[in-house]
Amino acid sequence: MIPIKDTDFLTSTMRVRCREKYLMDRERADRLVDARGDDDVIKVLNECGYGEIQSLSNQELDRVLQQFREELYAFLEEILPVPELLDVFRVRYDYHNIKALLKTSLIEEEGRGLLVSSGRVPSMKLYKAFKEQDFTELPPKMAEVIPEARELLARTDDPQKADFLLDKACLEEMFALAKGTKSAFLTDYVRLYIDIQNLRALVRSRRIGKDSAFLRSALVPGGHMKPEDVCLCLQEGGSIAALYASTKLVALAKEGEKAAKGEGTLTDFEKLCDNLLLEKVEASRNVSFGEQPVLAYLLLREAEMTMLRTVVSGRAAGLSTGKLREKLRARYA
Repeated sequence: MIPIKDTDFLTSTMRVRCREKYLMDRERADRLVDARGDDDVIKVLNECGYGEIQSLSNQELDRVLQQFREELYAFLEEILPVPELLDVFRVRYDYHNIKALLKTSLIEEEGRGLLVSSGRVPSMKLYKAFKEQDFTELPPKMAEVIPEARELLARTDDPQKADFLLDKACLEEMFALAKGTKSAFLTDYVRLYIDIQNLRALVRSRRIGKDSAFLRSALVPGGHMKPEDVCLCLQEGGSIAALYASTKLVALAKEGEKAAKGEGTLTDFEKLCDNLLLEKVEASRNVSFGEQPVLAYLLLREAEMTMLRTVVSGRAAGLSTGKLREKLRARYA
């Protein structure tokens, strides 16, 4: 692919800037959390561009968010001079669908009803591949890993091991796709994402007493920290904070070490992980033009949709406004 020039993105940046006013901000998030009833929540969602919403049932919210995500990717694909940039993020939906199909018996509608759109591979094409057990027309990495994951699940009856394998393949594809775009921003973002995922795996492994072999199965190369160094830290009982002392993750690693020792919660640590990624995204919005502000808009919208699910499900579960606010990431808190 030809190296990306920021001037190629003048028009797409301007078109995204026009839509940024609809993003969820702290004021709208406060209104969402403090809403007295569903009508007030729906009003905020309308302001953010989610269209007509009949109710806040799980089924209706799934429909609204899926439609919004489809339209979001279609819009960005239309305005981006290099639409292949989106494949780095689409691949996550491919692997979500693979996990869903792997764990169903593929009875008509059972597997199909669990699929989401916006992947690189149309969901029904993936469904058909599973139905016919023919993966030859899928991207090479997927065609290779799906039979391996199926065999692993059948042999061990351990969905977690299959998930590790698929998560690893997904991250490896994201990194390869990002490098292929020649976008320094995108490659650096995915490397940071891999570093954070590997740190999460280290913290969880130490907290629940897993060995280095277990951790190794979850680690992905491509980040700034070598997987073998992460494994060695667990194996030798070394300091997580010291391991990451010279990296951008030093503050996060300190909190992770506390969580690994049981001195803090995994939920709080996970929030800090998400916040670090959002900080990088927010910083990229300040670039005048280029792929950065366009991709930042996509990532902020996706973070927003995750937040909406959290708040709506929390309200349905009867959580207090205080508890709901604790769940918000830094951008919305």
